[in-house]
Amino acid sequence: SFAFTHLDKVFPGVPVFFFFVYNYKIRSQLDPGRMTGVFEKKEIAPNLSLMRQIDPNIRDVVIVGDASETFRAIESEIRHELGNQSDIRATYLSSSRIDDLIGRLRERKERFVFLTTLGGLTDRDGRTLTLPETIGAIVNAGRFVVFSMEDAYLYPGVLGGYVTSGSRQGHAAAQLLVRHLGGTAVAALPPIETSPNEYIVDERELLKAGLVLPQDIGGQVTLVNKVPTFYETNRLVILGTLYGLVA
Repeated sequence: SFAFTHLDKVFPGVPVFFFFVYNYKIRSQLDPGRMTGVFEKKEIAPNLSLMRQIDPNIRDVVIVGDASETFRAIESEIRHELGNQSDIRATYLSSSRIDDLIGRLRERKERFVFLTTLGGLTDRDGRTLTLPETIGAIVNAGRFVVFSMEDAYLYPGVLGGYVTSGSRQGHAAAQLLVRHLGGTAVAALPPIETSPNEYIVDERELLKAGLVLPQDIGGQVTLVNKVPTFYETNRLVILGTLYGLVA
């Protein structure tokens, strides 16, 4: 918004490269001669598919957000997607206040919770909460399996999922910039509208929940907080024993 209204007056003609912009509606407002970048899209369908493969019997999910305009846009897309999956029943919980959101979440009995966008939550005094504070409160509100649609939300207690990737978003935007610095006009660099998302799963949270990744996506998943193997845990003892036997 600042770029649209003020930036050209401060830096006339200077190109703008953006990423992590969710609102696709601004596509028509961009000046193609000086604005380009990478759009993001939080995708529910791959996460629902992953959820179904982990637990084929699941039917009810809770969608959690901060009641911002971004959440409303995501909610609209999720409702549209779920129109094609009528056996899934979704409950939408959103609020700008963390105490209100957590109070309602504690009443829920569903197993799976999906995080959408959470940056706008505040406490009773109007202080904007940090992500660790917000996500910690959500995780502790019940015995949920918490899916995320954004890699920035992968804090303790969050399983992960098919997420928007900060590193991939930044890399894609940087590649556009590199091409421009190499002589390609901004007008010849249309915005990237296919969000570069990826599967990221916390292995410790997966094991804690007693879940197993489906084999057909195992090779596509980036595992974080990997649990060490028996050999990795006991490497010195094993090697010492082998050396002793050889000696």
